[in-house]
Amino acid sequence: MSPPSPPRVEENRVVELHVDTYKLERKHGFLMLTISKGSGVYLKFFVMEYEYVRRELEGARVSNSKLLVDDNGIFLLLTVRRDVEVVEHGNKLIVDINEDSVDCLLIDYDKNKAVFSIKHDIRAIRTNYRRTRMRIQEKVENPALRNKLLAKYGARERNRVEDRLKKITTLLAEITKEHNADLVRENLKDLKLSGKKRSK
Repeated sequence: MSPPSPPRVEENRVVELHVDTYKLERKHGFLMLTISKGSGVYLKFFVMEYEYVRRELEGARVSNSKLLVDDNGIFLLLTVRRDVEVVEHGNKLIVDINEDSVDCLLIDYDKNKAVFSIKHDIRAIRTNYRRTRMRIQEKVENPALRNKLLAKYGARERNRVEDRLKKITTLLAEITKEHNADLVRENLKDLKLSGKKRSK
């Protein structure tokens, strides 16, 4: 079995980090990222971390991750794994993922039922960036500049969509915790970052 390939920067400025090519450890109170370039050469970075990251890293195992090289700096997209105890709760929060909303049915057996909807603008974000990409393809004649702009706005679109999804899932997690409920999703494939409309 061949060893993992050293990380390299592609045109989209994303560095794939195999779990065997990097190490994340805390030294003197600071989080340090060490990346192997091969042949005994290493790159070392001090990582600025949010407060919640300390809690997430406790007892967790790192996995294959990514570095995003952006104009504003270098961002570590860290994937961690941890063992959790799954406990079945008495109540249920049933969600239906739609293009512009998340329809919810909260079944609280002590407080009856509640139906509500969480609105989001993911569809509008995708539509706006689709128009931007079309204008770039129509007006920018230089292929290198056109590809650079398409990659730039494509990354911005992904980041905005992912931000919305994270906020929605965080809100759903808070609701389930408050009402001691299990989360039941109607269709898991609707959670993928795809702008295509699916029929039920």
